Amino acid sequence: MSSLYGIYNFFILKRSEMLKTFSKISLMCLALSVAELVYSSADNTVVDQIAMPSETWGIAVTPNGQYVYAANNANNTVSVIQTSDNAITSNITVGASPYGVAVTPDGNFVYVANSGNNTVSVIQTSDNTVVGSPIAVGASPTWIIINDAGTLAYVVNSAAATVSVIDTSNNTVVQTITGTGNTCSCVLSPDGSYLYVINYSGVLTPYAISGDGLTYTAGIALDLSLSLGNTNGGQMVFALDSSKLYVTGYEQNTGVYNIYVVDTTNLDTPSSPGIVNQGSTNPSRPFGIVISSDGTTGYIANLSNNEILIMDVATDTLTGTVNNNSFNLGNPRMVAFVPNSPYLYSTAQSSNISQTYTFITILPPATITGVSQSNVFFTQTDYINTISWTAPESGSTPVSYNVYRDAGLTVLAGTVSANGSLVFYDHNRIPGTTYTYYVTSVDADDAESSAISVSVLTVKNN
Repeated sequence: MSSLYGIYNFFILKRSEMLKTFSKISLMCLALSVAELVYSSADNTVVDQIAMPSETWGIAVTPNGQYVYAANNANNTVSVIQTSDNAITSNITVGASPYGVAVTPDGNFVYVANSGNNTVSVIQTSDNTVVGSPIAVGASPTWIIINDAGTLAYVVNSAAATVSVIDTSNNTVVQTITGTGNTCSCVLSPDGSYLYVINYSGVLTPYAISGDGLTYTAGIALDLSLSLGNTNGGQMVFALDSSKLYVTGYEQNTGVYNIYVVDTTNLDTPSSPGIVNQGSTNPSRPFGIVISSDGTTGYIANLSNNEILIMDVATDTLTGTVNNNSFNLGNPRMVAFVPNSPYLYSTAQSSNISQTYTFITILPPATITGVSQSNVFFTQTDYINTISWTAPESGSTPVSYNVYRDAGLTVLAGTVSANGSLVFYDHNRIPGTTYTYYVTSVDADDAESSAISVSVLTVKNN
């Protein structure tokens, strides 16, 4: 099913990799006609399309992965999309020109930045009603994020050149960060110790968070010399190890669009940013950006080229694009993962996509242990090595696990279903011998992970 240019749609792509929202990207720096897209990182293929009430901007996903909240900028509503069947279950009236949305970590509330009347609305997810009075913030609130504790919301006021800090316990503004310039977006470091703010000129400033969480000390600013007005990027996401920050943008000096890599390991002497290797791709207004939950892969909305770029995080290289599967992909803007599910959603405007790339991530078990015991039955003794493990915390959902006796993964000892106890019993072992076991995860596409291993000394008969 395809759509004409300018029709607002919601696209969905199946993703067999379990993901969680890390970047908390929930809104954008300028309103345009958009649609919502969902991509699969297993086969990166569009599989569905949903009509939206109007142009749609920010998106946020509840922690349980059951609902997506999408801000409809043109008709002052937020749509609630049920991820099980992608049906719109509610359209909630909020403030004027809703832009960005963010969900609290407990999933109980959704905060919406209303760029048209300088307020923030709060939606109670239990009944999808707006609670309390609109929270007054600065001029043209766009970007909004919430800390991992769920105690503070940060609202970027682009026209006021400030960031409002909201105490979520009473929904009042308790701090206003000034001196940021015409602020484009912000992001928290993974450990929550720094708030990074970037303005439309590409000046990136880290603010150290201290005391009661309401003291913000500006660090040394890094001038990326970007022009981030309108739709020229300015979206940011951290690598999972916190060592680098990715920034999408348009460089003033060269007139080239890039994804920039900022080293965040030494804030006292910041170094010039690196640039992601474009490979055979052509970034043209790269915008929203997210990192997969295993930290290996980035997805970037390539606004003008009507495609989603795929980035290898280890090498900072663009490796390809998502397959549109004959859907009208079109001018993607923002991207957000659904936790613990096979789906990735992205806002976009109707257009086309021209390239394809396939990527599968299946992770090994998170932990593994091994013990040995012996069972005596009459005159016979069975020496048993018991291997147990836990499921991977992210990545594609395993359907089974393979247990091998060798590092080359050629001697299969057995297979264990993911639906039962994650335990393997190896009977009739030789006492006094050390055995090493290698366990891999296998997903529904028969993709197999690398192995996690454990060595067990078989107990001797007493």
